[in-house]
Amino acid sequence: LPLWLDMALATLWYLPFALFRAYDAVWCVKPYPSLAPSCWVQRLYGAKVVFDVDDLDWAYSHGAFRKVHRLLQTPWPKWGDFATYHNVKLREVLLKEFGLEKERLVRVPQGVDPNLFHPKTKGDASPTQPIAWDPKRRPHLVFTAHLNVACDLGELLIAFKSILKRHPKATLLVAGGGSDQPLFEEQARSLGLKGHVVFTGM
Repeated sequence: LPLWLDMALATLWYLPFALFRAYDAVWCVKPYPSLAPSCWVQRLYGAKVVFDVDDLDWAYSHGAFRKVHRLLQTPWPKWGDFATYHNVKLREVLLKEFGLEKERLVRVPQGVDPNLFHPKTKGDASPTQPIAWDPKRRPHLVFTAHLNVACDLGELLIAFKSILKRHPKATLLVAGGGSDQPLFEEQARSLGLKGHVVFTGM
């Protein structure tokens, strides 16, 4: 929603769950103030509070909002019992900029389950649309991401156009969906990449 209203409305959504249910632990997938009231309630009920910092969201902001964004994100992990992270490079940032003690940091490895891409996989793991994939075309490039402002697919599409000059049969498979998928599909069309880029969707 505009102006991050979805985050503000989420605060009201989480509160009933926090007020009327007691949990052993609460894991907040993003460290933002919209989660704080529910976390405070659950802490009163005895729950452990874990904040996950999967990346530095303020790095995708610009200008004055970058500073505001940073202020919105940084205080909460220090307030929690533990903080989780995926990328080893984030550990130093969490120690220095977030002010966390190393004893409260837990790394959760991140990756892709290769079984999702096995040709015999059935059911929920199969793409919703058939993939127009020609194995005779080379080379194949694969990009996996949640397609939003943070994924940098736009830059990759521009680079891929240069790759096609040297490898005219190259194909790019974009595995993943997200709010910006239509924008990236339009960018691929405008760059003349139709037939070379395949979007699987979520």
